[in-house]
Amino acid sequence: MTEKKNPPSTPPSAAKDISTRSLFAFWGLLVLSAAMFSYQVREYYVDDAFIGFQYIYHAIHGEGFRFDLNTSPVEGVTNIGWLLSLIPLSLFLGAPTAAKVQGFLLTGVNIGLIVMLSYRLAKKLPLGNVFQTILLAPVLLTVFNFEWLYFSLSGMETSILSFTLLLFLWIADVRPNSWLLPLLSAIGSTFHPEALLVFPLYAGLQFFQSPQRKVFLILNLFFWAILLAGISYYRFQYFQDVVPNTFHSKSTSFFGLFNSVQEGLRGTHPNLPFPLAGIFVLVIFYFAWKGAQLMDVGSLGNALVSITATGWLFCLYSPLDWTELARYFAPYLPAAMLLFWLGVISILPMLLRKGPFKQWGAKVTGVFLIFLIGMNFYSMVKVFALLKEYPNYVLISKPLIEPVQWIEKNIPAEATIATRRVGVLAYYTNNPIFDYTHGLSDREVAQLINQEGHSFDNPRDEALEKLWKERSPEYLLEDDEQMLKVAWPKSTEIKHLTIHGMEYKILKKFPMNDNRSWILYERVK
Repeated sequence: MTEKKNPPSTPPSAAKDISTRSLFAFWGLLVLSAAMFSYQVREYYVDDAFIGFQYIYHAIHGEGFRFDLNTSPVEGVTNIGWLLSLIPLSLFLGAPTAAKVQGFLLTGVNIGLIVMLSYRLAKKLPLGNVFQTILLAPVLLTVFNFEWLYFSLSGMETSILSFTLLLFLWIADVRPNSWLLPLLSAIGSTFHPEALLVFPLYAGLQFFQSPQRKVFLILNLFFWAILLAGISYYRFQYFQDVVPNTFHSKSTSFFGLFNSVQEGLRGTHPNLPFPLAGIFVLVIFYFAWKGAQLMDVGSLGNALVSITATGWLFCLYSPLDWTELARYFAPYLPAAMLLFWLGVISILPMLLRKGPFKQWGAKVTGVFLIFLIGMNFYSMVKVFALLKEYPNYVLISKPLIEPVQWIEKNIPAEATIATRRVGVLAYYTNNPIFDYTHGLSDREVAQLINQEGHSFDNPRDEALEKLWKERSPEYLLEDDEQMLKVAWPKSTEIKHLTIHGMEYKILKKFPMNDNRSWILYERVK
């Protein structure tokens, strides 16, 4: 009689005894915390969000997808896909409310996707307290990150781009050669252009690891290129340009990029969030990628690396954000945190594998996680404590609304206003806006910035003279601190200014806080 063989046993994993009910309850608690944060910021929007709301307003009123009715359409935003997705809800709720509702719903879904991706990774990891932290760390470090949560809930595209990238991760894990991956990368580029890099980076990593699949990869790359060509074609047909206008107004010089890379490697780059900056974190990412190959989730590891690398590269390329926060990296944070923590739990057991240190692994990991969460809470508290300070009062926009409502009631609707704060002002007043500083929605200013190699902080800049005289703005709205710099060394001249031969005098001051004001100048006729 032959002996009956037992089936091979499955090694216990870090996800042992985790029930679906427990995961659902965990997700519910995290969504509740996000809802509490959402209520706290219910009246706050980034000023930039109102630029997009202006496009939506004109679109739903049959005036075309444009910022200014007095000029040909200019793509003065980089998140056109997000704005188009808001139009159905905006028909009933208005764009600001629609952005809040859709942002919160997507945030809830995103939290669920992070939980499920963490669970899928945990099932591949060996049993042990260090490895079980993969179930908690990535989602906690994302949900309690101010930039990710706030920019998801303040009218920006963060929530929908995060959703697209998390779907990319999920599909890469279950169907690594799916045609949906190039599709998601192309769609993501309409939420923010650099997302187009995600798929070719992923395909490159897959090609070297699975050369037998090169036919599928080449076909998918061809499909990706066709999709991008189609998007570019329609963009050119409508806006007469193949890239958003900000590509011209916020380009980066070689020396600027070189300095940016240095700051990124030193870990001091403001566009990159803590703890995801510095050369040491690249080492952690490498160990995470190698760990993913050993865990037989190589395609998921490649997707994590491609998304994180895209976020890193974009932050290094981009000029420093005026918010002074890691806004540009926020949509990439969930993937980066998954990759980061996978690297942490791959390195720590190697460092603490001998002698008494072996018993310290779980404690060290736990303390490190608590420290990182504490730093996230500190950042949140710091921002909320300084809401009345610059740039935070522009970050939340609420202090700007009362002044622009006064302007809407007291200034002729046809009068042109020169300013750098274009979002709230344009949406609430609908006056013609001359964005002389950044030219986000102004093709001529953007081209001039590109030629000169810098934006225009001073309206008296000689390069602006021709455009200023052509536009002849009846009003100028600026920060008082900025106007003091313009008037220097004759600081008393702030009351009366001469700009390219035109006389301006102060019409009204709008206090922003105890130290700063908005100043509205009127042209003297």
